[in-house]
Amino acid sequence: MTAPPFAMQHLGIDAIACLDGAATMPPYAPIAESFDQWKPRDLRAALLDVVLADEERVLPLGSNARYADVCSWRIPRFKHGEFSADEVAKYHIAAQDSLAPWVIGSWGAVAGRLKTFFDAYLKGSAESLNALRAPETSVAGSTWTFRAALPAPPTAAQFDEIVGILGEVLAEASEQVAR
Repeated sequence: MTAPPFAMQHLGIDAIACLDGAATMPPYAPIAESFDQWKPRDLRAALLDVVLADEERVLPLGSNARYADVCSWRIPRFKHGEFSADEVAKYHIAAQDSLAPWVIGSWGAVAGRLKTFFDAYLKGSAESLNALRAPETSVAGSTWTFRAALPAPPTAAQFDEIVGILGEVLAEASEQVAR
């Protein structure tokens, strides 16, 4: 729940991944939204939201972050704890659970998709970005969406810089007209 508000406040962050983050859970979403820093419109970092398809989840950040690329992946039959390698090992591999092959494969798919996401936004890989724009098919029944960012309005500092440049141009033009 702390990573999104941090990314909203710092333009130097390029990508953020939320693995069934608390802000997607209906009881916790109002808490996240109560943070002073919770301003999805300010997010410029690419966002990857991986959430459970079989549980009620909301995506307030992704739906309101218009100036950031947003990837959303809803995965069926996955449980919250299965985003953790410890839980996968503990409950499925060590216990010889009948779901072990499915969970291991899905967990591997999540790890692969995270790598693709970070390669696209942290390493600038065009191939990885193209892969994110394509529908995800490695987990049966999952739903992948990609929404490209809208061009962002200038930040306050950028706006001040623009006004300063325009002011200099206008002052120079006025001097030329006066001569």
